[in-house]
Order: sequence, then C-alpha cells, then structure tokens
Amino acid sequence: MRRQQVRQILTVHDSGDSPCGHVRRVLADRLDNVRAQLAELGTLEAHLDDLLTHADQGQPTDHDKASVCWILEIEPAETNEALPAGSASDRGSTPAG
Repeated sequence: MRRQQVRQILTVHDSGDSPCGHVRRVLADRLDNVRAQLAELGTLEAHLDDLLTHADQGQPTDHDKASVCWILEIEPAETNEALPAGSASDRGSTPAG
C-alpha cells in the first residue's frame, strides 16, 4: 500500500470508525491494477515472442532493406503467416494467457 492509503486508513481508524471497508476497497483496487498489468505483460510477452520468431525466420536479404533493424521494421505477422503452428514454442516459450 502507498503511504497515502495507510494515512487514510489511520484517519478512518482515528475517527473511531473501523477502516475495514476502506481497506477492502483499497485492496480490491490494487488487485484490479495488478490484473490489468498482468494482462498488459501477457500482451507484451506475446509480441516479444512474435518478434523473436520473426527474427528466427529472417532471410539474409531482409537485412539489405532495413534502415535500422529488419526485425523491427517488418511486422511479424507478415512473416509468421507462413510458419507452421507451434513454431514460437520451439524456443521453449509458452503462449500467454
């Protein structure tokens, strides 16, 4: 919990009320935030896995067209369409979700 949340709990307590309802709301909000972060991390994990799969399938000629890095300049979906199912798991990763 953040200091501000602890202060609010103590303020409720000091006023003579039970802070349990407030604590429950604070914990529920924090849990919602953690779950949202986990979902974002799952999306990021899948994207990074796609980029690595894309890099594994790159052709030497792909490098010639890149202005910075060919791995980042071509959408992984363009390359992955031709990949067999489960190719990403060949590196030991597991699907997000």
